[in-house]
Formats: sequence, structure tokens, C-alpha cells
Amino acid sequence: MATYDHIKNELLDVNKSLRQALRTALSTDGLGSPSLEVWLKTTNHIQRQLAEETIRVAIVGSIKSGKSTLTNFLFNGDHVKRGAGVVTSIITKIRPGNENKARLEFKTWDEINAEINQALILFGSAESDLTREDFDINRDDDRIWLQDALSNLGAEQLISGSTRDPNSVLLMEYLKGYERAKTFVSYDRATRILESDELDEQKKFVSDESLAVYLKDVSLELRGPEGFGENLEVADCQGSDSPNPLHLAMIQDHLIQTHLIVYVISSRTGLRQADIRFLTLMKKMGLNENIFFVLNCDFSEHEDLADIQRMVSRTEDELTMMLPAPKLLAFSALFNLFRSLDSKSTGGNGLSRKDQLRLDQWREETDMVTFSDQGTKTFLEEVTQKVSVDRLNLLITTNVERYPK
Repeated sequence: MATYDHIKNELLDVNKSLRQALRTALSTDGLGSPSLEVWLKTTNHIQRQLAEETIRVAIVGSIKSGKSTLTNFLFNGDHVKRGAGVVTSIITKIRPGNENKARLEFKTWDEINAEINQALILFGSAESDLTREDFDINRDDDRIWLQDALSNLGAEQLISGSTRDPNSVLLMEYLKGYERAKTFVSYDRATRILESDELDEQKKFVSDESLAVYLKDVSLELRGPEGFGENLEVADCQGSDSPNPLHLAMIQDHLIQTHLIVYVISSRTGLRQADIRFLTLMKKMGLNENIFFVLNCDFSEHEDLADIQRMVSRTEDELTMMLPAPKLLAFSALFNLFRSLDSKSTGGNGLSRKDQLRLDQWREETDMVTFSDQGTKTFLEEVTQKVSVDRLNLLITTNVERYPK
């Protein structure tokens, strides 16, 4: 521990000196540049992380790969929203604790109006009499004007490159959610605490774009896996291929602060083009270290264990083309979750009739279950090793590697 403290203090001193130099450069005429701003942002993250000593784990992957299901399995309950379509609209941060509760922190009206005024650049100066500082979403006339202005936009303004324009998305979602969100938002920082019996209330905010846009942060305290420790944060992230461009920006910002990444791939599809694009982006960000890949096995999609094993081999080969010696583990997060919910039920069943039938059918596939159980055991052992036994090494090395190259 003394060695760790010594190295940490030396890193903090170096980081402090670098931050001062960057601030000086950015305030000097002719020296400011986007790359220096990235460096300054990185040093700010490192300063905070070294001081907090919190291990951050991010669960990422494409839409419908099973990220939320894996998160629920880890925390032994159906706590975060899962289901069909694009479900996760904001990163949900989870910390192990002694009781289950949720904390929803809302943006202030000033923060919301500032974001909207900045996004009004979408229309250009000739499109409106409003200046960027003038718009107030609480004024009826302003909301009516914005609704009309958005409805008159052409495809060339709504689409930027090959994706939706982030400014138009932001403005539309703020308008759609205003009537429902206004009761929660204030000019002061507003926070809503949900205790165990009302924990599911947070799901409607996390899964609804037009409510999630009003949130600054969502955090849960849940009883965590044995061995994970308390000084840990697990983030259930949006799909990296979400049609909402704001999601990818949120994920990138969060990954800069992350020490360990769990990348989930669905066995229904294997590695997709969306995964390749996102992994390429992560590599450019210097985040190709400390990644666990999980091939999330859907028992219903495979004839037998041999079919699953073929998908494992194919996925390993494809990952090896992109990263040196990728760590791939295969198991069924949904089977694990269903089994956990079933074992916890008392009196009534913790599963719907449909899910109970699926679980009963899967249990008959004994070779698949044995394979999944072994993958689950290895995954939990190796992740626990990283975040508990090797936590000091993880804190130091990831912060050193995070400096822009």
C-alpha cells in the first residue's frame, strides 16, 4: 500500500503540472487547439479518479446484445430496464450497497435552457429572431415557435452525415418530455430518491428518451456480487449503435473514466459491423486494454452445444483480427438471471409464465447449461480478481494509459 500511495502521489504531481501547462497554453493566443482541450479533459478525469480510488466498470455493446440482462444478473435481480428495442436511454451507474435504492438527479432549468440555446445553431442566425441566450422552454410561445421550426426542417438538416443531427434530436426530445418532466425539474438542483419498494420507477426515466434527456445522472445502490467490494461502480450503457447520436457521445465520455470494460456480444449475431466500428473507435481512444468480451448465449437460437462452440470460435477469430489475445468468455446471462429470479421467488413465482416455460426448457439442455455455468464461473472469478485483488494495479495502469498518445 505504501508503494501504491507513493506512485499515486507522484502521478498526481505530474498530472497537476501538466494541467497547469495546458491551461496556460489554452489561454495563450495562437496556442489553443482541440487536441490540447482533449488532454486537459483527460487530466481532469485522472485527477478525480486517483483521488476517489473508485474502480469503474462499463458494460457496453450493441443494441440487444444483453448488456442490461448481464447487469441484472450481476446484481441478482430485475433492477434495470430490459426488453425489446432501444431500451437504455441514459447510462445507469450502480454501486454495491446494503440496501436497494435509486437516485435520480435532474438538470436545472438553467442547464436545460443553456443546452437548448446552444442547439439552436441548427437553424442558423437567419431562421429566428431569438438569440441563443433568449430561449426559455418554460415559455409557451418559445415552445410553440420551436415546434413549428422543427417541423419545417428538411432532411438535409435532420440528417448529419449518415446519422440524425444531434441538435435536432436534443430539441425534439426536450419538447416531447416537457409536460411530464416539468414537475421534477427546478431552478435549483433537484434529486429524487427511490427506496426499495419504488425502485422500478427509475425504469420509466431510463427507457424513455424524452424523460432521460432531463436527467443529469442516474445511480442505483444494489446488493452486489460477492467479492466485488464497495468502492466500485458498474455502468449499464446504451447501445453503441443506437440511432440517437447523443448516446454514443455519452458512452465515449464515460469510457474515458472507466478502468475495466465488459463488452457484450450476442450469440444470435456474433460480431457485427456495428461492433467493429465501435471497437475501432475504442482502439483509437486507447481503450483496448482491460476488456472482457462476453459472448452472451441465447439457448433458443442454437440447436446444440456444438453450434454455440462454433460461434465462440468464429467470434474469437474475428476479435483476434482486431485486438491481440482478446479474452472471450461465453455464457447465458438471461438463463442466469431467470434461474436467480426463480430461486428467489417465495409463494408466487418471480417469473412470468412465458419466462418460466423458457427456463424449464433450457434446464433440459444440460450440456449447454454446464457450458454456460463454467463460463459464468470463470467470468465472475476473473472480474472479481481484477476489481478487488488487482484493484491498485488497475487504478494505476489505466490512468497512465489514458494519457492521449
